[in-house]
Amino acid sequence: MSDSVSSSDSSHESHEAHESHHTESHEEHEAHDSADKAEESKDKAEESSHEAKEKADQGDTAGAQAAADNAQHEADHAKEEADHAQQAADTAQEKAEESDVPADQTSASYAQQSADEARASAEAAQKAADEAQAAVNASSPGVAAYNGESAFAAGAGQAHVLDAPSGAGQFPADASLSPGDQVVVNSGSGLNLRAGPGAASANQGTLPAGTSLTITDPPAGQAAKPGWVPVATSDGRQGWVSEKYVSKLGQGQ
Repeated sequence: MSDSVSSSDSSHESHEAHESHHTESHEEHEAHDSADKAEESKDKAEESSHEAKEKADQGDTAGAQAAADNAQHEADHAKEEADHAQQAADTAQEKAEESDVPADQTSASYAQQSADEARASAEAAQKAADEAQAAVNASSPGVAAYNGESAFAAGAGQAHVLDAPSGAGQFPADASLSPGDQVVVNSGSGLNLRAGPGAASANQGTLPAGTSLTITDPPAGQAAKPGWVPVATSDGRQGWVSEKYVSKLGQGQ
């Protein structure tokens, strides 16, 4: 017991000694703070990944995809924090090179250590997100190839297919929609409003079941894509939705 206390006291004294001889720079603090946040997001991503795998095993594809989406959200956040930490470390290194002061060099070293830890957390978070999406894809054959898209987006890890229905791969049954038509979201779990025609496009929010939408012309610079329709919400938002998940008013109501 005394050895344990002695060891703990020694570690504490060593930490205090470090604090008494080194004042944390702003950049060092920023890098350390971002590393902590990246680790928190990594833990959350791993928790969501575990949940996605459990729900996939239970046949709850929608629940599994929602959990996988959460995992990717946390992975993206971890990457942002890792980038922030690296920016702080780079700034600390620049200052150290300009001043050639030992204290600044120490701060730069600690900042880079935090940046490396943040990057490791971001990579672990992305791995968890990829595993979660893989579990969803495995539980619902055809989802990974929805709309002919690869499961991996260049430089972005595994793409999301939250909009894809179970057993997807075919074009929606209702091919008669045209600009001006009124439709309603028919997915009980809601529907993503995407910035472009594809599951890899930015998610602009989830439209609850029953949401009324108006079919529009494709926005300038965007081409139509089978299986996706451009829409406008009653509050003026515009984007694209998976056509499989909307019904023309008067049909299936």
